[in-house]
Amino acid sequence: SFRAPLEDIFSVIEELPASTGEALTPKKKEKVQKQRAEILAALPRIAAELFVHSASLAKETARTVWREFGEFTSEETLTSLSASVRDANQQDGEDGEDGDKDSEESEDDEDEGENPADAARAAMFAQATEQLKKQREDAAQKAKDGDGDSDADSDGQLLDPDSLLKELVGDEEDEGGGSSLLAAFASSGIEEAETQESKLPRWQQRARANEEELTRKAREIELLELFLVRWVDKRPIGIKMMRELFEAVVKLSRRAVRRTADGGKSKKRSKAEASIHRMESDLAQRIVKLLHTALRPVCRWVSMKEVCTWHTADDWKKDALALISLGGSRNAAAGGQKTTVVGAKLAYLFCMAHHAALVGPSS
Repeated sequence: SFRAPLEDIFSVIEELPASTGEALTPKKKEKVQKQRAEILAALPRIAAELFVHSASLAKETARTVWREFGEFTSEETLTSLSASVRDANQQDGEDGEDGDKDSEESEDDEDEGENPADAARAAMFAQATEQLKKQREDAAQKAKDGDGDSDADSDGQLLDPDSLLKELVGDEEDEGGGSSLLAAFASSGIEEAETQESKLPRWQQRARANEEELTRKAREIELLELFLVRWVDKRPIGIKMMRELFEAVVKLSRRAVRRTADGGKSKKRSKAEASIHRMESDLAQRIVKLLHTALRPVCRWVSMKEVCTWHTADDWKKDALALISLGGSRNAAAGGQKTTVVGAKLAYLFCMAHHAALVGPSS
């Protein structure tokens, strides 16, 4: 899985315009720099996908590429990461429907039939056992009749190596060996991982999917943190990222509180819900810490002289009012004092930029 993204990175680097060593005119130099930036914009996108879905060496390599080429990261890549963290493609009411469906789906799980692979193996073993039982009964009957020669032949037939090998690996007509006992044992080990997931209750499958989703979000937040720490006061998209990340904190806090209120009907389900609640709370606090770190450089007056020019005074005012409305809601209060404090600092940034845009950056 690491080779394909690596080849994509090499192909992107090969597309870079080669330096001719000649002095370029300002217009041509600007054109070359623009072409270079458009080509290098693909590197952070590839690095983000590799970082989120890989581990060990591939993950660390992707982190380095993302950090060093963050300047060329496209707004589309950053927006998609933010949307993934916020679950922007989901409706607000979807989160509360899972708990109502648990009991119905758990009942459906109990009514579900046996897995086809398990049924086939069971039938195969039952047939083999029945044949062996029949052979032993025939041998016992012949021994009872006093036919010593037949009994010896029967014993020889039961212990015949060729027959035993045929039962184990199958005959020549069975090309794939699918009907043999060894094939049944081997396939049971291979199919165990596939069938084990389907045997889990629906609520447990959803709990596992939620844990994987939260792990993925944690990696996406780490990418956004690497970008914001270095470029929040240099690119306008950084302000939008911080506002959307605060919305993600509010959403995670609301979901965690709702999950705690719903609880679970069994001890296992309660533990799973508690684990997911803990992961969501940790993820929200990690975003809060990220926002605290990213707000430090952008709230300085030296940076504000440029930041205030990114939007009009009316736009800064609308952002501030929308943030204050969101921060004063009951959902935001569920995040605790740290969420309230970082929301206040972000609102202060918007008010500061609004004031700077009104009086002018030079004043």
